[in-house]
Amino acid sequence: MKLRLSDEDMKMSKEKYADLTAAAGFAEEPKFIGLANYYVVILDEEKITLVQTDLGFNEKGTTIIPLTKVNSIKVSGTLIKKVVIDTHRKKYKLQFKAMAIPNRAEQKNIVEKLAVAV
Repeated sequence: MKLRLSDEDMKMSKEKYADLTAAAGFAEEPKFIGLANYYVVILDEEKITLVQTDLGFNEKGTTIIPLTKVNSIKVSGTLIKKVVIDTHRKKYKLQFKAMAIPNRAEQKNIVEKLAVAV
């Protein structure tokens, strides 16, 4: 991963978009050409929040997906967890690299919670 997030960065994102009991993790949207889109993914009881960031962890945009609008969430992969969130209008394809960043426990936690969210 090109970006390193500390536990403090994750905590600030949770406080801004949800509460501290929410699960948060870092993912990227894979692209073959150009730079990937980087996201802080926050999952609480009602919604999934995708906060798009640049390489300096500056916020570029926010997408809120209510869990009632999600058709399915598919999780696959061993080291790189691929998560596909299928909504009524769009599919969000994300990759979580749990072994590549320092906050592995947070990464594993959000992938496990996403797998059973819907």
